[in-house]
Amino acid sequence: MIHTMLRMYSPAVVIHSILLAALCLASGIGRSCQAQVTVNSLFPAGGRHGQTVDVTLSGSFASWPPTASIVGDGVKIAYEKDKGKAKFSIRKDASSGVRFLRWHDAKGISEWRMFVVGSLPEIVEAEPNESPLKPQSVELPVVANGRLQKSGDVDTFKVKLAAKQKLVALVEGKRIGSKMDPVLQICDQNGFVLAQNDDERGVDPLLVFETPKAGDYLVRTFCFPETPNSTIGFAGGADYVYRLTLTTDGHVDFAMPLTAEKGKKTPIRIQGWNLMQGDAIVDATGEPAFLQLTAPEGAGHVVLPVVEAVSVVADAKSSQSDPQKVTLPVSISGVVESPGDEDTFTWDVEKGDRINLSIKAFTLGFPLDPLLTVTNADGKVLKEADDQSRSERDVSTVVVAPLKGAMQVKVQDVHRFGGPRFAYALMIEKELPGFRLSGIPQSLSVVPGKEVELSINLARTAGFKDVVELSVANLPPGVSAEPIKLDAKAKTGKLKLKAAADAKPFSGSLNVVGVSGDKRRTARYTVYGIPMSSVWLTVSSK
Repeated sequence: MIHTMLRMYSPAVVIHSILLAALCLASGIGRSCQAQVTVNSLFPAGGRHGQTVDVTLSGSFASWPPTASIVGDGVKIAYEKDKGKAKFSIRKDASSGVRFLRWHDAKGISEWRMFVVGSLPEIVEAEPNESPLKPQSVELPVVANGRLQKSGDVDTFKVKLAAKQKLVALVEGKRIGSKMDPVLQICDQNGFVLAQNDDERGVDPLLVFETPKAGDYLVRTFCFPETPNSTIGFAGGADYVYRLTLTTDGHVDFAMPLTAEKGKKTPIRIQGWNLMQGDAIVDATGEPAFLQLTAPEGAGHVVLPVVEAVSVVADAKSSQSDPQKVTLPVSISGVVESPGDEDTFTWDVEKGDRINLSIKAFTLGFPLDPLLTVTNADGKVLKEADDQSRSERDVSTVVVAPLKGAMQVKVQDVHRFGGPRFAYALMIEKELPGFRLSGIPQSLSVVPGKEVELSINLARTAGFKDVVELSVANLPPGVSAEPIKLDAKAKTGKLKLKAAADAKPFSGSLNVVGVSGDKRRTARYTVYGIPMSSVWLTVSSK
């Protein structure tokens, strides 16, 4: 659990939009792709504005250098002669936040990797730094790029702090794609633990520590494997890469609301520590998939998804006795601010309406374990919904309105916990007749004269039974795919992509489209919480 949080805001918020079309160009490896290029990690996984960073690409490369697809501005890659070695040059005016990168060659495409651009000084850890007796001294503010390279590895950093300073310490491991579950500790100079955190931001740790007195303090991190096993001890490996942010200056944590309304300009407030007061406006006009928010000369960044619904903030006074009235579809952002707190919302329904409710908290990096209680106007409980599964805390459920009138939902933590970071994003919408396409692979590979199968999942909503025709758009010359029709009973479809014997090598994206009457849908999948719709196709030589 973090300690104190200052709910203050920055007037100079930088807003950076990422277009969905651009994201689709960087689609990555899927279950059917036999890629020859693999990139398991980047080290370091970020850099500062105006800096050129020596980066090691851990992976395998049939040919060197591969071709990079970069989503986001201001970063260029120059490759060294040695495989896996590159220089990332970051423009001074590059926007802060995440860049999404993939590498491809004539055989396939790698997985998606993250590279973070920020404004703080950056260093690379210097081994040995395992022992409290031999920590690595750093000056604040700083981002320390490290690797827990072997089993049992512990990295320790020494910082000098004044009395009553508020130190923000954050490890980004899982968030940047490392398969690790890191732990963070703040200790006195003798190694006595003063504060510890494990899973404050998903599985990544965060501590906000106010110093009791001036002096030297130790910050150390170690980790367990992302997937628990029978091993007893700390984990490590070449790809256990992390970024440790240490600052007593401003640090951005999240925004309210947590979503931006598509096509609108939305007022927002940045939440964090040691920030100046103020508001900002995010612009979701055009076709951005999401926005990135940062504060100049401050640490941290916020990813703000763009939604096709009214985006509102929960009223602090909303309760079961005085619920907040909303109109569907709606995306509600709120905070369960204290233990026992709850937020309640109400809307009008017709008898038989199917209402979809989905809430995200843990997957957004918040500690809330949400419980949804749905009732009708007279208080009768229609449904209680908790975890999706043993490994998924967030909730998605459907409730059918038994009567015309009002329906309401209460949001609370299942353990009745609460606090300033117990935030959530709740989507409520009426389920309309239609269909959704999902489950597509992120990439495919085929050789001339052969074919490859592309599977799609079809989900129907609100009793929709019409025939859906599936087809592939943006196929390159020499590759064909016959459309298929799915009847009311079909839940999956399989398209066959055939490469002619004389098909030329190709690397690029295509889309799977479903059409039924006036309804048109594009098949999607999600990576790092971002909606994607393009399948990367590689036509390789024989």
